[in-house]
Amino acid sequence: MSLPAVAIISFVYLFLGPFSLADKPIPCVRARSILRRSYDGESVPADVLSRTLCVQLAPQKEPGLSFLTYPASANEHYLNASRTFLRDLCGFGMYLSSLQRSGEAIMIIGDDSTLPSAILESLLEARTPLLSHALNGSERADMAVLVPDFHFIDSKGFHELDKTFQESSVPFSERSPEVFWRGSTTGVPCAYRWESIEDKGVLEDCDRGCFGLQRVQTALRAKRSPWLNVSLVNAVQDCNTFDGRQFLKHLGLSSTGIEASRWHLHRGILELDGNVNAWGNRWRMASGSVVFRVESSYVNSYIRCQRPWEHYIPIHSNLSNLEEATSIVRSTDAQTLSTLEQIARRSRALARGFTYESELKRVAVTLNRVWSESERMAIEAIKEISRISCELS
Repeated sequence: MSLPAVAIISFVYLFLGPFSLADKPIPCVRARSILRRSYDGESVPADVLSRTLCVQLAPQKEPGLSFLTYPASANEHYLNASRTFLRDLCGFGMYLSSLQRSGEAIMIIGDDSTLPSAILESLLEARTPLLSHALNGSERADMAVLVPDFHFIDSKGFHELDKTFQESSVPFSERSPEVFWRGSTTGVPCAYRWESIEDKGVLEDCDRGCFGLQRVQTALRAKRSPWLNVSLVNAVQDCNTFDGRQFLKHLGLSSTGIEASRWHLHRGILELDGNVNAWGNRWRMASGSVVFRVESSYVNSYIRCQRPWEHYIPIHSNLSNLEEATSIVRSTDAQTLSTLEQIARRSRALARGFTYESELKRVAVTLNRVWSESERMAIEAIKEISRISCELS
């Protein structure tokens, strides 16, 4: 037998175990068919299909995992995190499981797990919902089961950071009057200038390389405002070229990173999308600092619950109000500081309601309903469970 054939069989064995075509039906048959169709000109790209995982779940059983296509191209770290969450969801780890039904679902093992609305609806109808950790478009959120991102899973809901913020809490008025951010040069050039997620036309006046990244533009604008402590710590993707690195160095946009446990020493923390939504949102909301969130079309379970001026201060996606909105952190007015502190407190209270255990329960309860309802009722169930989660947090 050739080496490639051995490799493929070994890979299949890893996820499906011993099998024969006679006694092991192909998993996610309907989902495979749905994902290969075209809906109003929209179809699933081949690179997304190669990262799509069929998930077979049952209470107190090891999850069945198999990629829809071979060879698969999934990130190994993301795959391991997904496996951990799914095992815990089924009650195979140290957590009590609320999963009562058996069924299938799919996951996209990559940064973005967005699919066209028509495909999401078809998957729900087939009772094989998408388990999505980063979904572009709030209107799609009622047609998928939102699950935690891989950073949330790895950190068990940022449990240790929560403890750090509690144990080393600093009075709000004594925090540095700055808005702080550090991060890598991830993202899509010019994406922040799209009018909507459906309008991605060519922008003739936008640089399609490193300079066109929202994170780079933010760091560049921050140099004009001393209260904006914003820098890039790692040149990746479009900036990971000789010219890109020289560009960042020449403009003084780079600096060293600072551990997450020290971000709360500043009154404000900036929230910026990378390739998708910022996966540190949960711990930033719990930091006790005010989050200044640049508008984003991405959602997850707890982002859906956040309201501007109640849990964060919004920044326009084109950064037009960046300086004006963030300058409030310099205020010495007692009433203004009290208002900011109240936003930070509401944000922290909301964030602490979303623990690893609570997310396991929410996903399990949602799947119990989705696997037992019609498509229309499944959508209503997702809405209802999401609303209850927000109210309880």
